[in-house]
Amino acid sequence: CQEMGLELEEFIAIALQAMQSVSTDLGL
Repeated sequence: CQEMGLELEEFIAIALQAMQSVSTDLGL
């Protein structure tokens, strides 16, 4: 269960980072 939580946290961090870079590319 703990491993899943860590994976989910890492996935969320990566997703947020990706959205930030996309927003920067679009100039939002």
